[in-house]
Amino acid sequence: MKKTLLFNLSLLTGLTAFAQLPVSETAGMKNVVLEEFTGIYCGYCPQGHAVANGISDANPNDVVVINVHAGGYANPQGTDPDFRTPFGDGIANQSNLSGYPAGTVNRQVFSGMEMNAGGTAMSRGNWASTSNQVLGEASYVNVALEGTLDVNTRVLTVDVETYFTGTTAPSSVKLNVALLQSHIAGTQSGSAGNPDQVLEGGLYEHNHMLRHLLTGQWGESITTTAQGNLATNQFTYTIPADLNGIPYELGNLEIVAFVAEDQQTIMTGAKGTLAFEGLVSDNASVDDVKSREEICGDATNATVNFKNEGATDITSLEVTYDVNGGTPMTETWNGSIGFYETANIDLNGIDVTGFADGTINISISSVNGNTDGDVSDNGGSVDFAKTTVATSGSDYTLTVVQDRYGSEITWDVLDASDNVVASGGPYTNLSANGTQEHVENMTLSASGCYTVRMKDSYGDGFNNNYGAGSYTFKDELGADVITSNAQFGREELSPFNLTGLAIGVEENDADFTLFPNPTSETFTIKTAIEGNSTVEVFNTLGQSVKVLTDIDLSQGQAIDVSKLNRGVYYVNISTEKGTSSQRLVIE
Repeated sequence: MKKTLLFNLSLLTGLTAFAQLPVSETAGMKNVVLEEFTGIYCGYCPQGHAVANGISDANPNDVVVINVHAGGYANPQGTDPDFRTPFGDGIANQSNLSGYPAGTVNRQVFSGMEMNAGGTAMSRGNWASTSNQVLGEASYVNVALEGTLDVNTRVLTVDVETYFTGTTAPSSVKLNVALLQSHIAGTQSGSAGNPDQVLEGGLYEHNHMLRHLLTGQWGESITTTAQGNLATNQFTYTIPADLNGIPYELGNLEIVAFVAEDQQTIMTGAKGTLAFEGLVSDNASVDDVKSREEICGDATNATVNFKNEGATDITSLEVTYDVNGGTPMTETWNGSIGFYETANIDLNGIDVTGFADGTINISISSVNGNTDGDVSDNGGSVDFAKTTVATSGSDYTLTVVQDRYGSEITWDVLDASDNVVASGGPYTNLSANGTQEHVENMTLSASGCYTVRMKDSYGDGFNNNYGAGSYTFKDELGADVITSNAQFGREELSPFNLTGLAIGVEENDADFTLFPNPTSETFTIKTAIEGNSTVEVFNTLGQSVKVLTDIDLSQGQAIDVSKLNRGVYYVNISTEKGTSSQRLVIE
């Protein structure tokens, strides 16, 4: 059983050495507060995320990154996630940005680097140099914070201290406390620009995302700013279940604070530690259950992603699962994950014989050999349906009609074990919106289940404003097996069943004629080979629907198919000289 650890989260739970109380009273330099304005449809925003990550990684205790989803690129379409907040557009609009991604470094104006004259917004190419400049400037104030979060009441309490070390502070400044969240999986255009945050399955990991401002849009005033003044503040916030349908995952939250002059220039900022209260031992939750929605054959796989939400490390866990409420089965995971870390249990070869569709039900049955400390979140399920697409033969043609951005398109064909048996792409970009056709030939050497997987690295398929792309997968007689208008997101999976029947294959001269074709009542079959023969008619699922044995076809034989449904069939004849097959259409 394969076991995969998805994340090794670096949680702010008192294990890190960021700003903690009491605040330092020693004069120091500024910390950077980098606000990045981003959106899920912004193709270059992942590159901006990578730039911000690099600045933070180089100065881990001195840089606060806040990703603000705002503007048109953040507006969700269809089922895409809504990462916006009530605060984002106001912060973005005051920066005088033009284009995304944009970023402000301490909301300062850096002459000659602005997107627009006098504005604080800059392109990503200027963030590193301006951050280095800020890190070399003295600050008249230090800030530190720490928080506690009760996992039962969901009440967050944040204590903040500011100490004024200099004599140049204005008479009033604003204290801002922000709640951020990381490790949020969602769609993202241009994710290839930051492959470190591309998740399995093609989704993108969004980090340092602004979720709430505990101090309101522009902060709360600190009115005593004289040198030597210590200001203490406490803020509480009851964290809701979600914002715009995006869950608040308690273990992935971060708290940061910064001091600003009015709502513009930020003097300094800090990250805070976050401790959790109310945790119980041996507590796991089912975070996600994944399986292919459409499958082929009588077995399928599922992956259970579970999370440690307890006070103790999880070293063993057992899940129970069934199909449509049938006989339960168990699987055990062994390893070691700490608080809010996640791991996978892969359930392979789940028997779904006799079901055209159904549900795989999952439940955590024990944690560390004990009853789970909170059984309310131990269940999950995933639906499946068997494909009705079937074909026969060995030679196939995939025709890919690309849009302008062929470099984003790749494809592969997977066998029943998810091994790649054929692949292709990427293709060359066109100079303007339009299409270009690519014909890919392949041979499949074994019967069984296959899947055609099409990918678009940008995440918008290849029939979306840049050319009406499409793709078709045909058998060797030119019949469509799979057709698609290529209007998908990052990936589209199309399974089919290869029955193993030969199409147009003639062995040992055992050829025959079949007429009329198409037909609606009867057809006649004739071969030059004398002697007893067997005729068998198969549907596209490989099921035998009519058999005639011990007949002489040398004079011709009429066969009644009037009771068969309309569609495509395959007629096999077997003689002492060999076997041959032809395609028959019943109208």
